[in-house]
Amino acid sequence: MSNTVGFLVVFTLAAIVLFAAGYALRRLRRDNDVDIPQSHPMSMNVSLDSAQRHQSSEDVLLRAGSIEITTKIARFGGISYQMSNVGSVALYHVRKFNLIAVIMFLAGLAAGVQGANLKGPQADQAQIYFAIAVTLIILSIIVQSFWPKKEFTFIIKTSSNDVYKIVSPNGDGLEAIQRAVETAFNERL
Repeated sequence: MSNTVGFLVVFTLAAIVLFAAGYALRRLRRDNDVDIPQSHPMSMNVSLDSAQRHQSSEDVLLRAGSIEITTKIARFGGISYQMSNVGSVALYHVRKFNLIAVIMFLAGLAAGVQGANLKGPQADQAQIYFAIAVTLIILSIIVQSFWPKKEFTFIIKTSSNDVYKIVSPNGDGLEAIQRAVETAFNERL
């Protein structure tokens, strides 16, 4: 019985540490990200016609939080880029590990180690631990395959080799920004 209690204590502590580390990383990343609404691009005041006019006769193509894209200038918070200096824009996405899948995988490994360490009269329970371990590991692979964490990166490069990146889990918002910058760039030509 003491092995089972020890396993549960170790598993609980590991889950708490992983949860706290994930929360701290998300909080740190959120503090460094530019605010992008989590809504659909059409509800972010996206206007690809000349219905909205900026005060200096610039067409506002997109306004979302601290981001404003006009036909002549792209503003990201306190940083502005003239469209005539924009060299390229790109949108990348990366699949990252799902925290739930990682916790399930580690729990499966812990169950396997616990089952391997059983001796004496408790050795009969080893098969149960191994079955739990295999089930958790297979479930973690399935969860990671179908629900990976996705991270999108928008990059704008200027002719003077300045690079500005926005990293967000909101791919629709970054795609709307990319479309607005490309539209402004094409109108410049």
